[in-house]
Formats: sequence, structure tokens, C-alpha cells
Amino acid sequence: MYRYSIIVPVHNIELNYLTQCLNSVKEQTYDEFECILINNSSVANHIVAFIEKWVADHKNKFRLIHDQVNGGFGTARNIGVRNATGDFVIFLDAADYIEHTMLETINKYAKKCRHLEILSFSALWLNSDNELTKLNQNYEGWQPYTLTNVNLSHNLAKDKVHIWSKCYAKHFLLEKDIWHLDYFGYGIDLYFHIITYSKANQIYVIDEPLYVRRKELHLHNCQSLHPKDKLFNAIDCAFNAFEKIRKDDSVLSKYFYTFFKFFFETYMIGEYADIQKEEWWDTVYTRFTKMYQWLIKIGH
Repeated sequence: MYRYSIIVPVHNIELNYLTQCLNSVKEQTYDEFECILINNSSVANHIVAFIEKWVADHKNKFRLIHDQVNGGFGTARNIGVRNATGDFVIFLDAADYIEHTMLETINKYAKKCRHLEILSFSALWLNSDNELTKLNQNYEGWQPYTLTNVNLSHNLAKDKVHIWSKCYAKHFLLEKDIWHLDYFGYGIDLYFHIITYSKANQIYVIDEPLYVRRKELHLHNCQSLHPKDKLFNAIDCAFNAFEKIRKDDSVLSKYFYTFFKFFFETYMIGEYADIQKEEWWDTVYTRFTKMYQWLIKIGH
């Protein structure tokens, strides 16, 4: 029987969102789990008081760890992984919530796929009118696959970057020495996605929405960062990931220049097509081009 560790970095968020998040964990239909709350040292006092009481009332399932470093989401997630006792870890944002059958569903596939390292699932977007829409992903025909095959770049780019729609085997993260960037900026999920998918041998993708994401809230938070800075951060995080892959596995790194081109041309550059006439766009594209040329060099 597998045990699951749900890691929740707590930040300054409305208490009704946080309550819904924690209730969605508490009400899971599968009972073998723990929930680790990581308290960022910048969290408001009333939120700290709330989570301390919550943990005191639910000691059998919830734990609280105080992050004195205040290193952001990456640091908090790493603390959670280091303290997890489960066989698998799931990263949950304090503003979001999960379906009450999430763990039961994941466990069904974990038992089916004996050497599972990553399980990727679908999600629902929740808007300000409390309307749910399914995350648009094409999963038709997907099966467990090995990332060292010729379809590596296509499969890696086709699946979504979001780490909150994944379940990771803890032994896989520890044995492969995979950690989040201790970084505040945009793009840390992209880094973690590239590193984990480059090192995994068994990934299963299911078309079942198990996670609910507050789309407009997260978009609002992202909008505080200038599009140029978002792109710079994403490209730099990708570069850090590819550089690590190159050092760890020079053969595997040859596949990744194709992925990089596919991902940035269809997602990052496509997403910002309306701003490509801005004065700063040439600077972004120059940085992207240098990265791509570097990847082509190691890919041949």
C-alpha cells in the first residue's frame, strides 16, 4: 500500500481559499497520506495562527514546518520533500484544491504501473464566477513511455509544465538528486519539469482532472511581472536545466535542443505574439537564439 505526502507551501492567501485547500486534503477517500505545511517566514500572523490551530486539530494527518530562510516556493518544496515519509509526493498550492478522489485515483495507476516515477494528470481551471473548465490538453493514445526514445522532445513538450498536476515518486527525486531551484522568480516549474522528465524512465499520463487551479488569481500574480522579465526568467531557468542535463548525461542532452525549439516557439513565443513588436522583444529573441544555437551545437 503506497503512502502519499502532499506538500503545501503556505503564503499570504485569503483564509477561505486556504480552508478549502486543506479541507480538500482532509476529505480524501484514500487514507494513507500526510500533508506537510511549510510556513514561509513572511506569512501574516493571522495565517500562521490559523495553520497552527489546524495542525493541532488534525495531528494524525497534518504537519507544520517553519521555513526560517524564507526562500520562496522552491525552498519550501525542497523542505517538504526532505521531510516527507510517503512513497510519492504531490505539490499543492495553498490557493488551490484537489478532488476528493485524487489519491484514490493516483494509487490505482501507481499499482498498475509498478515502476512509476511520474504520474501526470489533468486539471480544472476555476474562474472568479466559480465556473470550472478543463485544462486543454490532448492525452489521446498516451501510454507509459521511456524518455530516451526518438519521440523525447515531442512527448516532453506535449505534456504540460505545471508541477501541481504531477505526482512524483520520492525515491526517484532523491536517487536522481532532483531539487527545485531556490529562486523567487518566474520559471522554476519549467526547470523542475525539464530535469524530472529528462531523468525519468517511467511516466504515466492520465486524462483525469484531479486538481483545481484558481486561474485568475494566479494570472493576476503573474501579471505583476513584466512579460520581458517572465521570458528572461523562463529562458534562464531552461538554460540552467539544460546545462545540468548536459553535465549529467551528454547523450540524453542531444535530444533537448529539439524540445527547446518546439516549446519556446509554440508556447512562450506564441503566447507573447502580440508583444513581439515591443522595443525589448529583440533582446528576448537574441537571448533565446543564443540558447538555441548552443543546444544545436551539443545536439549534433
